[in-house]
Amino acid sequence: MLLKILILNFVLLSTPLHSKDINLALSSAPSNMSPFNSTDANSQNLNRLIYLTLVDVDPQMNFECRACESYTETVSDSGHIIRFKLKEDLKFHNGEKLIARHILESWQAFLNEENRSVFKAAFSKISSIIVHSDYDLSIVYENYDLENLTNLVLLKIFIQKDGQLIGSGAYKIGGLKPLEVKLDAQNPQKYPNLVFKVVRDETTLALKLLNGEIDLSLAQISPRKLEWLLARPKADLTLYRQQGTNTVYLSPNHRRGPLADLKVRQALSHLIPREDLANHKLKNSVTIATGFFSKAFSGVYLKRDYDRYDPQRANQLLIEAGYEKAENGRWRKSGQDLTIDWKVSNNRATIEIVETIKHFLENHGFVVNLTIQEWGIFMRSLRTGQFDLIISQWLGFTGPEMLGVVFHSKNHPPTGANRGFYSSSQFDQAYDKAIVPANRNEAKKYFRAAHEIAVNDYAYIDLWHPEIRWIGRSCLALPTLYSTGSFLALLEMKNNCKD
Repeated sequence: MLLKILILNFVLLSTPLHSKDINLALSSAPSNMSPFNSTDANSQNLNRLIYLTLVDVDPQMNFECRACESYTETVSDSGHIIRFKLKEDLKFHNGEKLIARHILESWQAFLNEENRSVFKAAFSKISSIIVHSDYDLSIVYENYDLENLTNLVLLKIFIQKDGQLIGSGAYKIGGLKPLEVKLDAQNPQKYPNLVFKVVRDETTLALKLLNGEIDLSLAQISPRKLEWLLARPKADLTLYRQQGTNTVYLSPNHRRGPLADLKVRQALSHLIPREDLANHKLKNSVTIATGFFSKAFSGVYLKRDYDRYDPQRANQLLIEAGYEKAENGRWRKSGQDLTIDWKVSNNRATIEIVETIKHFLENHGFVVNLTIQEWGIFMRSLRTGQFDLIISQWLGFTGPEMLGVVFHSKNHPPTGANRGFYSSSQFDQAYDKAIVPANRNEAKKYFRAAHEIAVNDYAYIDLWHPEIRWIGRSCLALPTLYSTGSFLALLEMKNNCKD
């Protein structure tokens, strides 16, 4: 009898707490699981679970240590130096201790021509990595740049054995198929195994959620389908939501056409029924924007009102801009109708939104020539400035330096991403003050000032920030979602499912 009890106790102690794999849905397959070439969001997010990095971005969009206990930044004649104190209890998947020289060797691997890393240019800015001791190192840059710390999120830490990369994160690759990635937990007592399955069709995904084939969906699902899913009787599904960092916007062309006039940009903004679109078309899946940055960016977020739908205010602005209403109800100036050349990519959901806004503009005297283009042609229109108005989305950015990418006058196409050809010496001066070597908290006030200038100038006509929305079985618990959609949230997932 005693022997049977001992055997039973051994079995119970040896059985992982998470005996069932968790099946997760993705909208698209990761393009490349190699840390050297993982450029799409799903590849990067899966690599976050396989490889540690020195730092990453937390749910509040601040930098947090992952492999480090702490770090300090100094700027001097010697350059920009970021010194890290490493955690002392970290190990690679083969049991080898993670120490400072492994960061040096990982960096060297990213620079190695044989690995053909797409991140080589970013890591070439590092002039040296100095190993002070096993758990103390400095990363040295010749010049200060805000992106120096940001780019370290991409520096995955690994060792190479027999041509294989051995990771240092909570998971290792357990299997790869064209439409499936299996990650095995290093510590099955703490984490469940994860199986990521690509489900591109949202109707198929909805059925898989209802019949239990998918436990948690990280895939894109339209607001209508989510509403339908949650209304199913006995569905037993929970929706997890977090305001996202991505921003959807209209970009006017500041170099040509009627929208080069600030008052016309303001008038157009007051003819967009943002609340109706957010509530009905988008089923409350977005937060209406008050600027380029969502609340997730607490240091530069602008707490102000957005433009309400107000035709009277729009009329007043157009009159101030020199327009008058013709008998046919159209606005005219110097004998010319107020005509907007609007280019849009052939994305069905985007076209639905554009058609609605177009309807409101035309009802209030605008002439809108809408051209729907295949993606490649649409991007060519952007780079060459062949538009008066476009709708688009920025995603994946993690810091206020994105302002310079999209609004600084030195970044006009074809070499830069200031696609609306916005130019403001006031903006440039405020932004340039933010990026000089300085305390990061001090820089925030200049970023905020630059942000406010761009918003007041209607550099973009801001629309909304889509939420991060994951839906899954109610027996799973996700205490935290990241505003970036980072899969690091899965490390805090609690599995209370009985089957």
